[in-house]
Amino acid sequence: MKKILLLIVPLVFLAMSCKDDGDGPSTGYITSNLNVSEEQKLLYINASDLSQPSTATYRIFSEIAENDYPGRVISLQLFNNMNSPFFSDYSDSIFSYLGYAAPSGYIQGEQVDLIDPETQFNRLSREKPFVGVSHAITENDTAWIANVKIRFFDDTTTSALYVQSYVLGTFRAELNDSAVDMRQAGFPDLVIEQNNQNFWDRDVNSLADTAKRIITKGDPYFHENVLLYGTGSLFGKKVDEFNPFGSIFYTNDVLGTQSTAIKNFIEKPTMEPDFSYEINFVTILWMFNVIDGNWEYVNGYISK
Repeated sequence: MKKILLLIVPLVFLAMSCKDDGDGPSTGYITSNLNVSEEQKLLYINASDLSQPSTATYRIFSEIAENDYPGRVISLQLFNNMNSPFFSDYSDSIFSYLGYAAPSGYIQGEQVDLIDPETQFNRLSREKPFVGVSHAITENDTAWIANVKIRFFDDTTTSALYVQSYVLGTFRAELNDSAVDMRQAGFPDLVIEQNNQNFWDRDVNSLADTAKRIITKGDPYFHENVLLYGTGSLFGKKVDEFNPFGSIFYTNDVLGTQSTAIKNFIEKPTMEPDFSYEINFVTILWMFNVIDGNWEYVNGYISK
């Protein structure tokens, strides 16, 4: 009898820990019907400086990447100038850890190739991920909750994978009625200022379809997906802490189900700023490289 019990216990444990709630009838849990795409999401970081017109140049390339690879690009804007209204400890720390400088643009950790970005984007878009992530956002009176779901596409052993969720904001580039200056320094044929607001001063077409216009001269200029803040530590929680098998992951393992829930609570600000903005959310999987001590982007998911 003892031998039979010894066999049953690990089998039950395996069934409880690795099955996706979305396989078969829905359990009604918040992440049950979330799809985790087996795609590599490209992270484009606009390292931005309001005083430098070339910030807008890198914004153009992020717009092109988002248009030419729909649903495949996570575009974030980071500011590390303490005088910027968009400065945050999270943004500044990511700048520091990743070794980025502003103004510039980085995709998958590489500086954007201003001469031939299309070849660079094509090459990076062919990468195959070993893990993916999604989330569903809920909220209460004091916090937003990112209910995270992670799926592995390959057998993997790692204790260096982390997951974190962040709040992003999109802002009109203007000097608003509360005298908060969010204007981007401009340059003719790039960005101009009229009546204390910024506008694009050029037409921009897709690289994949040169007949398709993605920015029209005269369009309002926005600071899009500005990283504002997150929850807890900068790069989040260790993924293996949610896995009953610790650092060993198998193909099609899923975490963030009802039995392995991953919830990132992001406190709402107690005071609203003196400007209006739209918020959205991003969840990122980071890897700590124990060889060189660097942090690396693995995969992510962005939503409204």
